[in-house]
Amino acid sequence: NGHFGNWASHSISLEWKAVLTKYLTNVVLDDNTGCYYALQHLDKRIPDMDVRICQDCANCASYMNSFIFGALSPLSSAVLCTRLLIKAQLPLSAIAAVYAYAVVGSALVKFGAPDIAGFGASSSGKEGRFRAAHQRLIANAEAVALLGGEQHEREALDAQLESAVLHAKQHINRLWIFNSVNSFFTSYLPSVVTGWMRMN
Repeated sequence: NGHFGNWASHSISLEWKAVLTKYLTNVVLDDNTGCYYALQHLDKRIPDMDVRICQDCANCASYMNSFIFGALSPLSSAVLCTRLLIKAQLPLSAIAAVYAYAVVGSALVKFGAPDIAGFGASSSGKEGRFRAAHQRLIANAEAVALLGGEQHEREALDAQLESAVLHAKQHINRLWIFNSVNSFFTSYLPSVVTGWMRMN
């Protein structure tokens, strides 16, 4: 199934690329539109239009292929799973429980998972601001000492540090809660559902 899927995916992507390339080439070279003359002598932002057409068509076909087959793969898996469950002569309540478990698990991963990328970006920003304030204090240490601004600078640096530490603690707590709930759904709940199905 995997080899057939890869063959079908690459074949369709190649067909899309050929159709798009032929269509855009005909549009560019059409004498009625004057597109070739405008790109070659007036606009000049695209020096090698034939190369650009081939590259853009290949990228477009690849993106379309990933999008469509990425959407079809879960659907085909769901249809195959339903067929196997019906063939095993399971009651409708058991099939509904399996799909409810899949939907709840997917929703949990989609909406409950911590934003790792967002945390990395915000954490880097907070740490960068703290380091910048620290370097500024080092560069102006003599002026701060002469003006008696040690306490003010200390409070400013402590505030920056506490903000970064608090942000990291909040992310750790959210990650712990998500991992606990995810472990319950992936480790404990399947055994409960399986036992319930056997009892029925």
